[in-house]
Amino acid sequence: MSLARLFVSRLLSLIGLLCFPLFSTGTTYGQSLSGQVQSQTEHQPLVGVHATLVPYASPTSPLYATSQQEGRFRFDHLKEGLYRLTLSHVGYQTLVMDSLACQGEPLALGWVSLAVSQQAIAEIVVRAKKPQIRYESDRFRVDVKAMNTRGDQAVDLVRRIPGVKLDREGELSLQGKTGVLVYINGKQSYLTGSALLSYLKSLSASDIASIDFLPTPPASYDAAGSGGVMDIHLRQRTDDGYSVNSSFSVVPVARPRSTLSTMVTSRWGKWESYGQLGLDHSPTYERETTDRQVAGRRFGQESRQVIQPTDLTGMLGVSYQLAPGQVIGLDGKGMRRWTGSLTDGQLAQIGGATPLLVRLRRDNQAQAQNRAFHAFYIWRLDTLGSSLSVDGDYYRQASSQQDGFGNTFLVRGAPDARFNAHQDQVRSSALYALKVDWTQKTKFATLESGFKASSVMNTSWINLDSLLGSNQHPLPGYTNAFTYREQIQAVYVSIHKPLKGLDLKTGLRYEHTVGFDPRRQVVNRQYGYLFPSASLTTQLGAHQLTFSYRKSLIRPVYTNLNPFTYYTDAYNAVAGNPALNPALAHIGELNYILKNTRLLTVNFIQMQDATLDVLTYDSLRQINQSRPQSIGLVQTWYIATGQALQLAKGWSVSTDLAALCNRIIVPTHQGQWSWTAQVSSDWQLDKGWSASLLAKYASPSLFELWQLYSVGTVEVGLKKMIAKGKGFIALDGNDLFYSDRYKASYQYGSVQQETLRKWQSRTLRITVNYTFGRSTVVLSNKRDIAPDEVDRLKQE
Repeated sequence: MSLARLFVSRLLSLIGLLCFPLFSTGTTYGQSLSGQVQSQTEHQPLVGVHATLVPYASPTSPLYATSQQEGRFRFDHLKEGLYRLTLSHVGYQTLVMDSLACQGEPLALGWVSLAVSQQAIAEIVVRAKKPQIRYESDRFRVDVKAMNTRGDQAVDLVRRIPGVKLDREGELSLQGKTGVLVYINGKQSYLTGSALLSYLKSLSASDIASIDFLPTPPASYDAAGSGGVMDIHLRQRTDDGYSVNSSFSVVPVARPRSTLSTMVTSRWGKWESYGQLGLDHSPTYERETTDRQVAGRRFGQESRQVIQPTDLTGMLGVSYQLAPGQVIGLDGKGMRRWTGSLTDGQLAQIGGATPLLVRLRRDNQAQAQNRAFHAFYIWRLDTLGSSLSVDGDYYRQASSQQDGFGNTFLVRGAPDARFNAHQDQVRSSALYALKVDWTQKTKFATLESGFKASSVMNTSWINLDSLLGSNQHPLPGYTNAFTYREQIQAVYVSIHKPLKGLDLKTGLRYEHTVGFDPRRQVVNRQYGYLFPSASLTTQLGAHQLTFSYRKSLIRPVYTNLNPFTYYTDAYNAVAGNPALNPALAHIGELNYILKNTRLLTVNFIQMQDATLDVLTYDSLRQINQSRPQSIGLVQTWYIATGQALQLAKGWSVSTDLAALCNRIIVPTHQGQWSWTAQVSSDWQLDKGWSASLLAKYASPSLFELWQLYSVGTVEVGLKKMIAKGKGFIALDGNDLFYSDRYKASYQYGSVQQETLRKWQSRTLRITVNYTFGRSTVVLSNKRDIAPDEVDRLKQE
């Protein structure tokens, strides 16, 4: 109780200190003029509108501003008198408002609408290109409509965005930082790892309106995650009616792959709904070689694996307008995955008492499913944007896996010996969360506050049997069950204050965590931290400079807390560690933007008690083991620049060049500079044809305790619009030079290892897409808050 009282008193003191100077400034130094700009046809806020305010009193110079988030613009410290306001934006007719009188009180224009310019539209089709990326104070937004998606799946779209990396295991990184939280329509996606990949493969890029990236999220977001937030906004409607967008793609390789995706949106009066169904079957072939030296022994291992995954995903959402400004809704998501894989390989051991050769075989059958429900209520309190929202979440995940191991030992001078084993794994997780958020907007500042409570239960069970003849015999010490519970309570407050030439947002969040097993013998801990955040934006004409800071927390993945080991083959195992600690991270970012073009991004992160996977050798069981440990002090610098250029009529190029410095201060004290480059080129041709080229390269780099080798890929695409623009046929070639790979070396402690993994990356994909009905694209009702615990439910 004393801790709670101390926190509340400090929080109230902080609110008082922040609110006093912000709300007391008023209009002491002059008049102000403000407004919000929207599209006349879509009724959506416009960001990046150039506002010019010219006073009639000569010879005063003109004043300039640019509309920011929610289309807002503002001029402060004005003298009394008459003004002329000009609003201009690419693709829209210029609007001039004359004889605006500032006399004693702030002048609020409210919503101002810009009409689409017919001439500008014609020019855009043949010459100009709508900006693919728009930069705002705390995020950058990718406009999918402005990109040539070429019939891409959502997973291809994400991988094309500069500064974003999505690997084959579903690990997402943003501007060199891992631990990115994924949201859909402002809500936690509940999909991580392979489940996230399955969903992105089943979703067509044409079903996405835009994607927001928040490298340093404000206090209203959960403190977890060091990499920021990716928020995917799906297409929705503004008029009554329905639309159905269907996409089918096939990859005609030796093991054909196919994907079917259908998205339905509808609106009838006060009812809005959407649904998505995706089916993906993507068999693949992998080959991996490993060379390891440990404890005076050398292991050489080679494996060949055929994987047959089938994924079924779906989403369904409905909302109803109870009254003007009040909306209630329910969303549901689900995923089911069936995976079968067969692995053959061999392992050679040199340096022991007797050289050994083992033929390894693994037959894996796995199933995974999850379902999530989200209920929400939103009450928009006034026309300024004040609101009250209540959100409830339920998430359930379950998976099972059966492994059959067949090992044949070939020893010189002795008959072959065969040992069979069977391993079962079962995992389940359940999450409940409640969130309340309040936003109060005035003419002077915006105040946000809220609280959240969540509870998680994660259960894991594993059993390993030896198979002697037709009988199964449990191995002593290899049957384990573990249940972990965690409860989190959080409160936050933030204040957003536009000043003269500045835009300031500060926030403070407190989170208290309690984690334990039922008997409180293996894990029993509790901790609480304060998490400050701040962002500052200054605008000087077309020049924009932003700085942001955030303190973050990275809690251990739930399955990593299990106190037992599971095998991947007879000589390799993965162990849990119940002693893992949460990692604290400090993140800062600086951006310089000129005319909506990012010229420079500088990002820094320092993480203490970072979780690193450490390789060891268990001489008693004679196995190589990977075990997570909270031993890292890690620093990362990220410096990037990029531009979108219109080189000629119908030819646009987007570039991104980044330099990274990764330093492992503890435990190895090593560091390395590396660089990445990406070039994307689009050609808009006649008669509905378009073509694209994407090239990527990453130099050798350092990641945790691993040294990564260089890698590069080249992709091409060709698309033809059909049915008067309601559909298209696309042909895509991926990894033309078959250069995509994973190659890494490890040296820490007594272990030295080098791994090379190749897969079926060079493919040719054919996509057919068609839209039924009429669709108007808008952004959905956005919810910036959601539980983060599901991001720690890693799905293998």
